Amino acid sequence: MIVHDPKSSRGGTAWIVGGCLLACMLLFAWASGRGLGPTDDSDYLITIIDPYRYGYSLSLFGYLWHPLLLLAGGNITGLRILGVLVLLACGLVFGWAVAGFGRAA
Repeated sequence: MIVHDPKSSRGGTAWIVGGCLLACMLLFAWASGRGLGPTDDSDYLITIIDPYRYGYSLSLFGYLWHPLLLLAGGNITGLRILGVLVLLACGLVFGWAVAGFGRAA
């Protein structure tokens, strides 16, 4: 009878997940200089560049991302890379919270 020890496969799984994550990050970094399309990016970029221009807004999108654009030095590619890093950090926090919730149950 073969008994599977789940702890023995964690190291290999972590390397596979880490490799996939690194590949995705490299793909995002490579593709960050290319846009989705002029109509997709332009609306968001106008709001991010000067969120104070409009007297009304349906969301606070521009106010949230404007400091990141300043941090990137006004570079759109840098803004995209920072956006991917923010998304990655949110995913890590979510994964940590879900893992903690699973341990508590």
